[in-house]
Amino acid sequence: TNPMLDADYPDSEVIRVGDDYYYLSSSFHFAPSNPIMHSKDLVNWKPIGYTIPDYKAMNDSRYDMPNGETAYGLGSWAPSLRYHDGMFYSICYVWLKPGNVNKPEELDGRLLVSRSKSIEGPWKTNVIDAHLYDPGLFFDDDGRVYVFHGQTDIYLTELDKDLTKVIDGPKLIYRGTPYFEGTHAYKINGMYYLYCTGGGHQQALRSKNILGPYEHKTVCVSDLSFPASGLHQGALIDTPSGEWWAIIFQDRGKHGRSPMLLPVTWVDGWPITHPVMTYKKPNTGWNEPNPNADWMSDEFDSPKLGLQWQWNHHPDPAGWSLAERPGFLRLRTTSKADVLRRARNTITQRIFGPDSGAETKLDVSGLKDGDYAGLGLLSQHGSFVAVVGRDGKKFIQLIYQPNVGWINFETRVLKEVPLEGNEVRFKAAIAPLEYAVQYWHSTDGGEWIPIGEKLPIPYEFF
Repeated sequence: TNPMLDADYPDSEVIRVGDDYYYLSSSFHFAPSNPIMHSKDLVNWKPIGYTIPDYKAMNDSRYDMPNGETAYGLGSWAPSLRYHDGMFYSICYVWLKPGNVNKPEELDGRLLVSRSKSIEGPWKTNVIDAHLYDPGLFFDDDGRVYVFHGQTDIYLTELDKDLTKVIDGPKLIYRGTPYFEGTHAYKINGMYYLYCTGGGHQQALRSKNILGPYEHKTVCVSDLSFPASGLHQGALIDTPSGEWWAIIFQDRGKHGRSPMLLPVTWVDGWPITHPVMTYKKPNTGWNEPNPNADWMSDEFDSPKLGLQWQWNHHPDPAGWSLAERPGFLRLRTTSKADVLRRARNTITQRIFGPDSGAETKLDVSGLKDGDYAGLGLLSQHGSFVAVVGRDGKKFIQLIYQPNVGWINFETRVLKEVPLEGNEVRFKAAIAPLEYAVQYWHSTDGGEWIPIGEKLPIPYEFF
């Protein structure tokens, strides 16, 4: 039943190596970035790593959030993943500043290349000074390496075999319609296929020559169960049994851009993609019970941070530890922030649907005056419940920080109650059909007490 993952795993990319499937998505400014999921059956998935450990190769200090600067809207966009000659390669476009993707001369970004012999890493990165927006990596049969890229107009650029520089291009190969982008390239039965998005629906191009000319066909038009939001941008995958499938994301409101698993049939040489909410499982040859049980919870009893977590921007290593108090994630203040969106060392997970909730236990015995520690929702309007230190005492506050401009926020303390003791539990929950979050607190380990009213959580892409 779709969504395959009811959470924000956008810019869908999937490959098969043997009988293992790997799904890659973009995660913009978060660190580590671009999560990799593994599956045996294309239905049940579990995180196994990230292709970008950090953005240090970009030499961009905004990922460290100095003096309130941030990298929102930047970071990795639309990654591509391929396995070639015993090596995994991933590429993505990383913005230095927003620009008009239809005018390459106005773009300011770089192609970030990641590589690893193991899908679980470690991944090494290098930067190519080239404006290759929404790149699709392709290794041809003759060993040459190409990137398909662009929006509206699709271009082809050739890289050297080590993926360190551009050696030819870009060459215009197809003039598309507005927002024709997200190209994934394949060679099937001697034919070059480009699987793209355009006009909010899924498109396909094909040619006998990599330079074209390319024929075009719309292969999927559907909103499924979420009106006015078409299925678009994804990848094709086959199984050892000969089945073909696609994983395409859909904008689904508060949960973000969720991947959908869809059957594909080849009709007159075109990958016709069928929109379904429920369908029989793919025949991958895997008939074991679900190998990927709940992986989102964490007791912080491992020496390494779990793969379900990402930091909002680069963390400050001096501000967190799993070793200082085993069984706890210790966080300490290393810099000041005026709002949640600019608070460094904020650890995050995506919300999952159809309903979503999280709870945490805090020991705030080390909290100092002016410090905040709590649980919140990062969205267009931030909100959180936290313990704050003031005049040597501690208080529980419900805080709402609505966005009143791209980088401007108001801070409203909606509720405050005194905290006796140093332990508290917080909970946040989102109902299936609501764009709002309710917060609770508990100090006795038993009764949950709601704090304040529900607060809106309008979705924001990056």
